[in-house]
Amino acid sequence: MNHLDTTTIQPTGLGTTLFVPALVRPDRDDFPEQPSMTNLGHRLGVYLSLVIALRAKHAPTAAHCLRVAQNLSAWGLYFQLPSEQIEQFELAGLLHDIGKVGIPERILQKPSQLLPEERVLVEDHPQMAVEILCSAGVHPEIIESIEHLACWFDNSNRNGQSSPLPLTQRILAIVDAFDAMTSEQSYRPAMTNEQALVELGRMSGRQFDPKLVASFAEVVTNSNDTLRRHVEARWLNSGMTGSMVHLFQHQVAAERSSNVAIQSLSQIFHRQMMDHMNDGVIFVDTELRILEWNKAAEHLTGLHHSAILHTEWIPDLVGLSDEQGRAIATENCPIKSVLRTSQPATRRFLLKQLSGKRLLVETQLMPILDDSGTLRGGAMLLGDASEQAGLEEKLIELHTLATQDSLTKVANRSELNRRLPIFVREAQTTRKSASVLICDIDFFKRINDTFGHAAGDEALKVFAAVLRDLSRNTDLVARYGGEEFVILCHDCDLVSAVRIGETLRQRLQATPVAALKGKCMTASFGVSEIIATDAAEDPLERADQALLQAKQTGRDRVVSISGNDSTTANATKKSKPENKQANTSWLSWLGTGEVEPMAKADLISNVPRGIAIEKLKGFIADSKAEIIHIETERVHLRVDCRNAPMTRRDADRPTVFEIKIDLEDIDVAGIGRADGIQRQTRLKLEIFAGRNRDRRTDALVDQANRLRHSFQAYLVAHEISNEMRERLIPVYKPGADGR
Repeated sequence: MNHLDTTTIQPTGLGTTLFVPALVRPDRDDFPEQPSMTNLGHRLGVYLSLVIALRAKHAPTAAHCLRVAQNLSAWGLYFQLPSEQIEQFELAGLLHDIGKVGIPERILQKPSQLLPEERVLVEDHPQMAVEILCSAGVHPEIIESIEHLACWFDNSNRNGQSSPLPLTQRILAIVDAFDAMTSEQSYRPAMTNEQALVELGRMSGRQFDPKLVASFAEVVTNSNDTLRRHVEARWLNSGMTGSMVHLFQHQVAAERSSNVAIQSLSQIFHRQMMDHMNDGVIFVDTELRILEWNKAAEHLTGLHHSAILHTEWIPDLVGLSDEQGRAIATENCPIKSVLRTSQPATRRFLLKQLSGKRLLVETQLMPILDDSGTLRGGAMLLGDASEQAGLEEKLIELHTLATQDSLTKVANRSELNRRLPIFVREAQTTRKSASVLICDIDFFKRINDTFGHAAGDEALKVFAAVLRDLSRNTDLVARYGGEEFVILCHDCDLVSAVRIGETLRQRLQATPVAALKGKCMTASFGVSEIIATDAAEDPLERADQALLQAKQTGRDRVVSISGNDSTTANATKKSKPENKQANTSWLSWLGTGEVEPMAKADLISNVPRGIAIEKLKGFIADSKAEIIHIETERVHLRVDCRNAPMTRRDADRPTVFEIKIDLEDIDVAGIGRADGIQRQTRLKLEIFAGRNRDRRTDALVDQANRLRHSFQAYLVAHEISNEMRERLIPVYKPGADGR
């Protein structure tokens, strides 16, 4: 048993007890040695043929199963569950989609939405899995969990059945849904981890076990490199066969490249050549399944390879049309013609980028034959044939020469100041996604003090090179000042921008700097997306706030603030009382007389007030709350529970609550900066019935408390304990406005 405060759940049909921790941040910098996975390796040997068959049938599904199994490993390791229990969860995750081997390939590889009759076939795959796994001798609870994987926690979709669901099913359902939501698809973008956790929380109590959702959210929130290394070691040191290790390294089924350490020189050369070509390269097999989609193809189409590989190629996938704009029908697909005739061809087409822009491309199509002359597939090379694109490239090159930062060779501050308003206005006019990243090197002053200013300059050049090399051609990388850099990302939503930031962070973390005696640096990143109401400087200011939060919560991380969290700014201004003689005292907002709140809390959020206000705006926007009154440190809201992002129950009546929030800067002693003090935000919350006729019933109090929990989740706040209360230090306010 671990050292955390826990409650226990005795699952049906499982001999061991699962310890579900209370939501307390544990110390997870170190993990005890886990028993080896030798038994799992032997058992996987039995099921290896099933997994290999699934991978051959549809590699992305096999990769999804692996990610689910590894997330279940992380969950079990984080809470130090018994090894036998972790292995059972892992096997369930690995095999839960095995029934899809019985689904026709044309359905699995279809890049667009399924027809009703196709959806029926997909929904029947658990029954196929049960037949396969029963024959393979899989543990009965795993079979039962996979059979009932689509069942909801509250039994509302089980046709009157009310028997408890197995523990393995309840855990597997959460991780399966989380991976599906955070994975990119050709028909929808991926969610961030935060967005997926909010969605899990929204369905908590209905579709998912609320205690298990809370514990999984803790694992995701507190996951770190140490935990990831332990998960990786657990899978790679499992006693599995060499082919099994090869199957699982680097999510091989869904990723384009294997571990470089086991690649041949020719494979490395092939991968490097593909990714450094100026032309887009697309390979398909004889069944039109996409096997290659290089970086240039990503840039030309706007489609990421992870959403495209192993799907079926159809002209509509990239909006292919002739030079007059007439759509190319599937039966007239040029690559189909090449596969049919085995004759190469060169043609010009228009393709529709993800941004909606039409681009003229020169297309070279050719058959791919093996040494015996057998047709194995086809290749399509896409080159930008737009004269305008060539002219713009030359203009950008000339402009860059005149506007570079002399040290780092990226754009300078003046160029950023010129481009930022254009960038924001263009995104708002075209209504296309665009994002801003701001980043700086952690502890840069220490680099100068320890290694000298020449080494500091070299560190800046390495940092800028990493940013420039991993950014897209359409992005602007600029030095903002000192060790701070900004990236303007065109056609890039918040999820994609966070992914870019994480890629940059990991690359920098693994890049030795000669001037620092071969040591590596780390950096922190703040990300925000442009919204329709932004002024030119607003997205950069939000990104800067996110960067501040990244610094205050440990550095070497990526933090995002959604542009939608600020959409209530104008509404807030408009909601101020126009009667200047109105009584603006706090109690006057609730009318005369003493009114007892239905729920209240004294909370603290470990972020400064500015960031807490941004999160409060997100709560207001998602709740569709009406702002009754607002002052510098006080907010009064009216919330209809039918709109609030909170857990709902069938018996809930439509209720309107009024929420009173008092915000205060507070210093907390004993943590944070070198002086042992950290600036945080105190929130005094009171929730009242919105109508006098609403009596204080237990049902309404329960609703009010659920609304309070939702508020706490949005503000990342917790109640102030007696021990913490002794460490609170009020902030001196010299001005009447509290600044």
